[in-house]
Amino acid sequence: MSDIETASGTVECPVCAQEVTLADVMQNEIVECEGCAGEFEVLTLNPFTLEELGEDDEDYGE
Repeated sequence: MSDIETASGTVECPVCAQEVTLADVMQNEIVECEGCAGEFEVLTLNPFTLEELGEDDEDYGE
């Protein structure tokens, strides 16, 4: 049994307001909105909170 917490559900995109479906995501995971192609970090799971990644965040580790 895994101790890693995941969650599934939907959340409104903070940029374009389209509904984003999340399946078995973990906190701090990066997800993409199909509506605006924005990339977001999952800050909290219950309730879902997304934060848009900036230019610097997208290149992290490269």
